[in-house]
Amino acid sequence: MSLGLQVVLKSIMKAMVPLLQIGLLLFFAILMFAIIGLDFYMGKFHRTCFRNDTG
Repeated sequence: MSLGLQVVLKSIMKAMVPLLQIGLLLFFAILMFAIIGLDFYMGKFHRTCFRNDTG
């Protein structure tokens, strides 16, 4: 392998751990907002979508 390619690959490998940590943080933030959203809207749309011919 050429020296430039080795430098690029080493840089990518070094960046993987911080990127995975940021990805996990983002995942948990979205998960928390999803849980809060589900709790907030729980039961708000109960029986709001029904067919007019069946009542």
